[in-house]
Amino acid sequence: MIPGDIVEVRVDKVIMLDMVSVHPEFMNNPPNRPFDVSKVAVIFDHYVPPPTIEIATNVEKIRKLVKTWGVKQFFRLWKRRDLPCLCSRKRLATTRANCDQ
Repeated sequence: MIPGDIVEVRVDKVIMLDMVSVHPEFMNNPPNRPFDVSKVAVIFDHYVPPPTIEIATNVEKIRKLVKTWGVKQFFRLWKRRDLPCLCSRKRLATTRANCDQ
């Protein structure tokens, strides 16, 4: 394998952040359905609350898309620092976070 090769892998979890709301490629042409809904987690943590009306509109579109897809692991954080604790508690990542503070 060399840099630039396309590699097919089996994934355990895909985490989609609210930052996708600023990417026109995704917003204008979202997938009809994820490959496996049980392996998808959606986390809103960067734009809570959304800083502009445009981002707020796109975040709402993502929320509706998540509902259409039937994603069960949908989280909205109030503070960015909560993300490592959420990922650790919900086993969305292999890292362990100190969440007792």
